[in-house]
Amino acid sequence: MVSCDSDIEPEDLIPEYLNAKSKLFDLEWPLRNEKRKGTKKGGAKATASLTTESVLDDEQELQMAKLKAKVEKIENDILFDRPTAEFHWRNQRIVLEKEFTARKQAEADQKAKEAEDSRQSDKSDEDDINLEAERMAAEILAENDQDGDIDGIAGLFSSLPVAEVDAATGQSTTVINGADGSRLVIRDFPKWTGVNPTRVLEEACRARDSSVKINYQLVSEASFANRHMLTLQWAKAQDVANEKFVPGMDVLATSTNVTFTMTGVATLDKAKSEAMIATYALFHLVSSTSSTKEDKLSFRLPPVWRELYGEYAQIRKDRMDEADRMMIKELRDMVRQRQDQELEEGAILPGFKSRAAARIQADGKENAGQSPSRQTVLSPESLQNIWTATSGSARYQMMLVGLNCSILVWR
Repeated sequence: MVSCDSDIEPEDLIPEYLNAKSKLFDLEWPLRNEKRKGTKKGGAKATASLTTESVLDDEQELQMAKLKAKVEKIENDILFDRPTAEFHWRNQRIVLEKEFTARKQAEADQKAKEAEDSRQSDKSDEDDINLEAERMAAEILAENDQDGDIDGIAGLFSSLPVAEVDAATGQSTTVINGADGSRLVIRDFPKWTGVNPTRVLEEACRARDSSVKINYQLVSEASFANRHMLTLQWAKAQDVANEKFVPGMDVLATSTNVTFTMTGVATLDKAKSEAMIATYALFHLVSSTSSTKEDKLSFRLPPVWRELYGEYAQIRKDRMDEADRMMIKELRDMVRQRQDQELEEGAILPGFKSRAAARIQADGKENAGQSPSRQTVLSPESLQNIWTATSGSARYQMMLVGLNCSILVWR
């Protein structure tokens, strides 16, 4: 049984884990393809048609065993951050599967071309060659159909960019619509001069933790749709919000690791993609704290990225305003529900009716014993004095305060 005896530093656990998983993926991929082919209809012929290039030799088998032992040792390490490592591995595996899918498609095209050339050169065996080529093509297509997850991910990049116009704003946007219904927005930014957003982000992170590790990883190698993943590894625990408020951007935050990923948005080149993910990471870190010093970091950005920073701030403000409106609506509903309940229980309306009826009845009895001339003897000065005395009373002022509070809630 093969075991791994090498010691791995805690900060190198995740990189070593990803490196070992990538090498193990390279060795296991051909074996998985052979297993799929061997289980197809006509298994004997399909197995016989396998090439010997995909069979592992003793050295490769030993290397695979060592890699598996290394992965197992890292996973059993108490300092290993398994959720973060698996998140990185999922993104890295997408890139590897795309590469293998493209390589497999190229091999299939080469086989089809060779079959076509052979069919044209040898007319006597045309029927046999056609049958063999059709059988190979059917196997390749069937295998591609079985690799639904890979094709679903690679299908996002198989479509060409198209322009879409927003009917409400009239703005044109370049997007890539995948066959699975996914949507990738392509954004372009002009050239800029001044401090690169990656430099501003690095200085901001160093101010928090001088031992922070910043890693940029390209998760899409399409020339027209570049997407990056940015990872921050803190030596000191940080309080970073796990808030996702910008469409197309994903955040996974813990006390020691923060990962930003461009999931639904891309740029036309790698440099702009790095600058975009750095600008978003800078805004996310600043918005997670109340430091006035960090609020001024956006002024160091070039105008094009300062504008994008302001766009993120507006999106966050709109989300917070929407949350406030929902909270006020809930408060209104609670007040309305309470008032309806009190009305049903007779706690407000019957009391008002009884007091008003008693006052009217008392005034009627008092005025009944007076002459008509005595009932209308009140002068304007007397009425003004009565109003002044009433409006200056403590009970009247308390009534005004309650009325103002009710008006604020109902707005």
